[in-house]
Amino acid sequence: NNTRANLRACTHSQNLQNARKQLGVNTSRYRGVSLHKASGLWRAYLSVSGRRTWNGYFTNEQQAARTRDFVAVQVTGPFARTTCPT
Repeated sequence: NNTRANLRACTHSQNLQNARKQLGVNTSRYRGVSLHKASGLWRAYLSVSGRRTWNGYFTNEQQAARTRDFVAVQVTGPFARTTCPT
């Protein structure tokens, strides 16, 4: 429920970190991971405050998702939304 006792203070940018992945927009089933068609590799990225940072290219989609989740926790802390199963 959305009573004041259950809510936490955050900025709009921090609140957007909890948004779900948009369906049909990405080539991956994981948030922050996309397929680079030219190389055939998966790439991980994180968008914070309107700036996108690329976190590397990977042969495995899950490796890219784990890297993206690790970076998200380092950058956004408790507001990070991780998507890769551990």
